[in-house]
Amino acid sequence: MKHTVSMRVWIAPAVLFTLLFITPTRNLMGQSILPALFVTDSISTAPQFGNFASVRSFTVALDGTLTPVGTYFTNDDPYELALSPSGRYLAVGHASALTNEDLIIFTVNPDASLTMYAVVTVQSSPFEIEWLDDETLIVLETRNGNSGVWTYRFDESAAQPQKILPIDDARTGVFSTNLKLHPTLPVVYVPDSPQSGTNSLRAFNIAPDGTLSLLQQLTVSPYALDIDMTRDGKYLYMVSGGGSDSIQGFEVDQVTGMLSPLPFSPFITPDGPPSDIVVSPGGVAVVFHGATERVRSFLVSADDGTLFDSGFGFSIGGFGIFESIQLFSNYLLVTRNHSLDLEAGILEYSLMLDGSMIPIGDGDPVFAGTRPYFMEVWNPSAVQFGDINADGAVDLLDIPPFAAALVGEPMQPVHVTRSDINQDGDTDGLDVGPFVQAILSPVASGACCFTDAPCLLVSEEECTNVLGGTFGGVGIPCSVCPAVPAPTIEFVFSQTPPFCNDQQTTYQFIIFGDHFSTQADVRFVHDSLPDILPVSSEVFDPMSVGADFDFTGAPAGIYQLRLTNPDGQFVDSPDNYEIAPCN
Repeated sequence: MKHTVSMRVWIAPAVLFTLLFITPTRNLMGQSILPALFVTDSISTAPQFGNFASVRSFTVALDGTLTPVGTYFTNDDPYELALSPSGRYLAVGHASALTNEDLIIFTVNPDASLTMYAVVTVQSSPFEIEWLDDETLIVLETRNGNSGVWTYRFDESAAQPQKILPIDDARTGVFSTNLKLHPTLPVVYVPDSPQSGTNSLRAFNIAPDGTLSLLQQLTVSPYALDIDMTRDGKYLYMVSGGGSDSIQGFEVDQVTGMLSPLPFSPFITPDGPPSDIVVSPGGVAVVFHGATERVRSFLVSADDGTLFDSGFGFSIGGFGIFESIQLFSNYLLVTRNHSLDLEAGILEYSLMLDGSMIPIGDGDPVFAGTRPYFMEVWNPSAVQFGDINADGAVDLLDIPPFAAALVGEPMQPVHVTRSDINQDGDTDGLDVGPFVQAILSPVASGACCFTDAPCLLVSEEECTNVLGGTFGGVGIPCSVCPAVPAPTIEFVFSQTPPFCNDQQTTYQFIIFGDHFSTQADVRFVHDSLPDILPVSSEVFDPMSVGADFDFTGAPAGIYQLRLTNPDGQFVDSPDNYEIAPCN
């Protein structure tokens, strides 16, 4: 369909192209055009047994299906990995209990394949890696008795081995295994878990030059293990491991990054000691429990950060075989090691806003090597609206790739998708106004999820108070919303045939099934003939729809009754209907 562009729409391009000529450009390297998943196969290389430590990459379809792309060799025991904010670089650390370990950086190609680009030896095992930006790496180097967080400068234009150079380090305690970077503040949080002594949670400021300074040190009880934050950075949660069946929660000061315990913390979990936690953009915390091998979800209160048990959970099927959990849009991914009767691989579940977790497909694991461990995800559509170059900011650097996409000469194919700011399926003049608005003011819209209709990008107030939907968060894309179930038809009640096209008669049909949208479309369809629309129709409830048809003048043929929801999912009636002359 061709858009009609109003005069108002064309006011913004004048500003856009004026800015274009004074805007600096940046060397834009590749990133995966499609959503992608990267997984470490954490084994020791032993060619005599056919074992090669590696990173494996997959593309991710809209229904969660994983398609293998390639296998890329590393040093022994690849462990943690992290994508740079732009998706251009993948950093991989190793943890083989050696004093010195390799830190490898791969470039990510548009098809989600990898190319080894740089390598450096670090002091000890990189148990956790984060990118502050595309030039600054934060690495937690864990050694029993002396752990620390390091910052490194990555210079893509430098020669080896100067591509990765240390900037600063700070001691984090006796045994630190996790860190978390605040989503908007230059603050990194690191728990410390000595076998004996005081457990703590430290926060460090990261200066613009990459140097570190201690911001805060909290004594926590009883044990400091995995941590994660809500996507807006307001709340931080820490699981306590073998010392307690609970999750500790903290409120984060949005100016300083300082932590203060939540009023009702700790939050009790019924499945035993928790060891891993991830928090979804939609406000669902998923927790793994090492002693019971169970995954359980909790709902995060947007008002005060309190965690509420959703009542949903499941077992991964065996003791001692869990590796890690990761979230991708509205999918939960779990890596599992093999046991005597269970295969190693990636387990996939749909994570709903109510905390329920539904297995995808037949529930069998997706093969990802001998011992799939940590995962990293890339979702091009998760970039903030207007952030065309995916550098984490909506600014003047986004104008050149946006303008190039508008004229059909994109710098990268993925820029076309990101330039569809109004998400109407086209990249055209109608996106200019929202793009300029995104640059001039913060994004206030986000995903509004419904149980029977497609997601909309609206404000939180419009979503919850006007439309009655569930708001996924400011700047959060529609991919966070659970998939709307496809409609089904059980049977159709109608008048007794024949159905005549030469008599002016109204025929009544009542369709019974499930998952009918309030805006469902009903019509008769034929492979080669025009559709026949109803005289009137009404959706009584999600399981029944009534429609009246007048077939006068309709071409004779064998038709099916089709019901289509607004998201495009449709179902045809189990029976065929012949429409023909009766005289």
